[in-house]
Amino acid sequence: MSILKPFRFIPRIEIEAQSLEILRQMSQTPKYAPKWPLDASRVGEFLGLDLVWDKIEPDQWGTIVARILPLEGLIEINEDIPQLRGGFGESTIAHEIGHWVLHIDRLAVGRYLQLAKKGSRLR
Repeated sequence: MSILKPFRFIPRIEIEAQSLEILRQMSQTPKYAPKWPLDASRVGEFLGLDLVWDKIEPDQWGTIVARILPLEGLIEINEDIPQLRGGFGESTIAHEIGHWVLHIDRLAVGRYLQLAKKGSRLR
């Protein structure tokens, strides 16, 4: 069972439409009604994602700025990169949310977690 959606080219217009739909849904939820400038972490929270600042060790390709851990519902931001405080950090969080929305099969994540809860070993 894969939690990744099949690879495909996603046109910019589709990405923008999905972004606008999330903002529309947020605006219908008083707790999450968008306020400008937009705090990307609130969008993540609305989508059920937690955000943590943590040390992320480099991998074989170099520094890791941020990553999404879909099965944990978590976005990690590398606390060792001070430039991530502010605008660059907001766009990094939004980038990771984009991975969640565009590339992760959230229904498959839910099924995976249900099976794991029942004791199935899927990894």
